[in-house]
Amino acid sequence: MPAQRSFLSMTVQVVSPCISVCEINPRTNFCRGCYRTRDEIAMWRTAGAARQLEILAVLARRLGDDQSPSVDDRKARLRRRLEAAGLVVNDGTAGETVSDAGRT
Repeated sequence: MPAQRSFLSMTVQVVSPCISVCEINPRTNFCRGCYRTRDEIAMWRTAGAARQLEILAVLARRLGDDQSPSVDDRKARLRRRLEAAGLVVNDGTAGETVSDAGRT
């Protein structure tokens, strides 16, 4: 008789980086609120958790690279979202920009 296998099924839900400041910056083509591109925004709901986490890592780098002082409040809100997802955002002055469980 063949052995039966039991697999644990787990669903991971990644919180959207949207902070309800939805406007595409014509210079960068990133949303001014969440730093996603139009394509990243459009595919977010259908993307798997692994792809969403990849996007969050890219957003953390974009956020760390943005040195414009006029967006401090939005950056702080997005930073909190990314940190809640386990991503670390550096201000770009030293060290790694993003680290999530050892990946950079």
